[in-house]
Amino acid sequence: DTAESVRCASSLLAAALPPPADDGLVQHAAQWMLSNLHRPAGVGELATALRVSREHLSRCFRSALGEAPAAWMRRHRLEQAERLLCSPGTSVATVARQIGFRSVSHFIKAYRERFGRTPGQN
Repeated sequence: DTAESVRCASSLLAAALPPPADDGLVQHAAQWMLSNLHRPAGVGELATALRVSREHLSRCFRSALGEAPAAWMRRHRLEQAERLLCSPGTSVATVARQIGFRSVSHFIKAYRERFGRTPGQN
């Protein structure tokens, strides 16, 4: 099941994160994002879930991991998409939905920017 594969990959990625900063805020944020790769969740929703301001979360995240939370989540979504596209018979539209993109065209554009090719060329 692809959803189960996403959850397993998320758990593996979470285990590879650097030590938490700001009393675990960044660790919790990264785990939350990895657990929610399958839906179009944003940084505002994440900040609300963690009971911090969006600005504070972004500042701590960037300081600890070197990139903004949205960029980090997008990178992980696209890396997950690349893995999912290796499965025979998996459509681009299905993968786009499974990793939380609201539209296939937006997913294709983001994928091309990240990997230099379209998902169909994978």
